[in-house]
Amino acid sequence: MAEPVPARRRPGPARSLSREQVISTALEIMAREGLKSVRFRSIGMRLGVDPKAIYTYVADKDDLLTGMFEATLSALELPQPGDPRAPVDQLVDLLSSLRRALIVNADLLHLVSRRVSVGTAAAAEGIWAALLAIVPDLDRAAELYTYVVQLTIGSALESVQHRAAAQVPTGSLSHLDLDVKTASDLAAYSQAMARVDRDRLFDKTLRAVLQQAGS
Repeated sequence: MAEPVPARRRPGPARSLSREQVISTALEIMAREGLKSVRFRSIGMRLGVDPKAIYTYVADKDDLLTGMFEATLSALELPQPGDPRAPVDQLVDLLSSLRRALIVNADLLHLVSRRVSVGTAAAAEGIWAALLAIVPDLDRAAELYTYVVQLTIGSALESVQHRAAAQVPTGSLSHLDLDVKTASDLAAYSQAMARVDRDRLFDKTLRAVLQQAGS
């Protein structure tokens, strides 16, 4: 009598695997190969599990991307109770850190470039608490929150786009058949923008906005 064939194991929780491991593996793949290479199949191959098992830890691709973004921002240093820095300094430091994190992880920028979001509740609470210390009025603080987050995201996106544009050969514009003056103006503008310290400009602009709001 033939022995019964054991039932095939359904995809499920893999031993010693967690949501954090899935997300960290996705981040590693993104860092090496770009966001387009982040697929459940590639994650499963890297972890040595059936790709379907990944669904145990993340609901879908959007959930995975959100988790990747949250993990990226989890290293942000948030203001703590008793922080001796002035509220404006706390907020400038926090948003500058957020901007740098977005620039370093440019592939994740599309998750926030079209909406006002900072990815984690902790970061949002840190920004909100610092804002209320500057502008006690709730309505004004809410408006300012939207503005400073959009400013941070926009500045990060502009910096990433500038870096990409700086890698384009000058000769690639030759097909535009620009007149001499336009070509000269464009060259002068490009040289001027290349000298802009975008980190310093962001800090200066943000600080001016916060100081004016709190006055």
